[in-house]
Amino acid sequence: MFAEMKTIPDYPAYAVTKDGQVWSYRVKKFLNPTKKKYRSQVKLIADGIGFFKQVHRLVFETFYGYIPECIIHKDGDVHNNHLSNLVGMTRDEHNKMIHSRKKTRVIYQVDLKEGITRKLRMPEPNDPIYSSLLHCLERKPQKITYHGYIYYYEDKKHRIVEELKSRIKTSTLVLQCMDDYNPFRRTVKDSIIRNKKYLEILEKV
Repeated sequence: MFAEMKTIPDYPAYAVTKDGQVWSYRVKKFLNPTKKKYRSQVKLIADGIGFFKQVHRLVFETFYGYIPECIIHKDGDVHNNHLSNLVGMTRDEHNKMIHSRKKTRVIYQVDLKEGITRKLRMPEPNDPIYSSLLHCLERKPQKITYHGYIYYYEDKKHRIVEELKSRIKTSTLVLQCMDDYNPFRRTVKDSIIRNKKYLEILEKV
């Protein structure tokens, strides 16, 4: 394990391993990264100042010795920062890869009235529904449905299920903090009912 360690340039008090861990020479242990939606990060101290760094960049740049414009995770897991799972590329290469994936990617359409699931292909960018559908798939801005349907990528159903559970939990806590005369109480209740319905349908398909 220690043979795979390499000291991080500009941060001599720290090292990274090929399996994606960050070691502190000062405290003599691996740091526990903070997991964000699109990355894992750690706080490194240099000259008494703290710097938040993305773990995948620390691993890639330390072992390969250069700074690419973009780094992707081969398996799509942004928290799997093993060196073998990281690929450096230019921004143009990254954009082309994203476009290619979106164009050919399989998506699922769930009819909220009938509870029927259909397997579809992602439409072309010039299709009138492309933008709205993409927002629904990527949850931007927090969009779950589009014209009475839920959409999700072939391998990402679990993510929308977890998101719905989180929304229900958060809304329930908000409701518990509201008094009976709060004008938004009905809105929060409706949101809970709606999301529970979506969750029930998704868990059956």
